[in-house]
Amino acid sequence: MTIEEFSSKIETMLLDIQSLLLQKNKSFREEHTYYVDSYDEFKEKIEQGFVFAHWDGTAETAEKIQEECKATIRCFPNGEYIRDANEK
Repeated sequence: MTIEEFSSKIETMLLDIQSLLLQKNKSFREEHTYYVDSYDEFKEKIEQGFVFAHWDGTAETAEKIQEECKATIRCFPNGEYIRDANEK
């Protein structure tokens, strides 16, 4: 095998690995993401993964969540994860 063939093979392998890891992580994210409509639901689901919940935008609420649940608020721009009305 020439160095060029070896280099090409390695590049292909790395791209395949990257693609596999990306798909694995996307699947994990989807399987561990929950939508909640109450603080009680939030406290239950936050132990299981990622949670989309309502937030009033205040620092006080963010601090309460961090203190009580050890969770921090994240925002996703551009409506990336807006749920379907039928989705739970």
